[in-house]
Amino acid sequence: MEEKFKYIFIGFICTTIIYALIGVGVIYIASKKAEQIDENPIKEMGHFACESFTNVSTTFNNGLVLNDGYLYAINTNMKFSNEQNCKKISDTKIVKVIDNLYVAEDGNIYTYEKENDELKLYDASGRMPSYLLGEDIVKAFSYGTNYENKYYVLKTDGKIYKAKFNKELDRSGRGYIYSLVKDDVYMQYDDETITSFSVADKNINLIVTNKAIYNNRIVNAECMQYADVECELEFAKNEIFKESMENVKYMNVFNNSTIIYIDKNDNMYNFNMLGV
Repeated sequence: MEEKFKYIFIGFICTTIIYALIGVGVIYIASKKAEQIDENPIKEMGHFACESFTNVSTTFNNGLVLNDGYLYAINTNMKFSNEQNCKKISDTKIVKVIDNLYVAEDGNIYTYEKENDELKLYDASGRMPSYLLGEDIVKAFSYGTNYENKYYVLKTDGKIYKAKFNKELDRSGRGYIYSLVKDDVYMQYDDETITSFSVADKNINLIVTNKAIYNNRIVNAECMQYADVECELEFAKNEIFKESMENVKYMNVFNNSTIIYIDKNDNMYNFNMLGV
């Protein structure tokens, strides 16, 4: 009887120890998760040297920006031969961007030739809707196929529209005639004015307003680990910059999950959008 009681007592002690270890493990894992959540995902990359980089009016891809209306190439990893991280492409004043076309103050339209590092005059007659050249248009990006003639359009009222056009061949042989099918508000924010946006894979992935920054966030981190898991995106206000929005000088998406931004002191940072 005493022998049986001894084994029961030993079993009870072992079970208690096991449950205690499990409890400690759960607490440890929870604390590590809390640390990950509390950790600031913004990482400093260093100083962005660009003396003339003063007022970015719009951004549209990783390497080109409009700075005070002039087209600049930027490189966050290396300096150009001018010892700066930016380089002015041309003295031509640009007033709006339509896809990869740059509309100048004098009404001419240009393309950027990366091989020659210069703006080249482009004959856009009959190749794009005249609607996009209107004074109320800030920038526009096409989405869908080349035959669908659909555009995201930012207007001077601070709203993004979805515009669709019907395209017919001009009988004179000088291109096409476009007619507006629909022009509907797609994105707007109460008490906020949209000042810029960028597009990746035909979808808007970043919006900058006069008060906040909105971005597409990847909500399932496993998609970055497995080739057969599709990333799920959520478009929402980025709360990281809630208190420091006025200090952001330039921001853009540099790959599927990383944003790079420059503050007013020309310090450069990046942060991963996973879970942010």
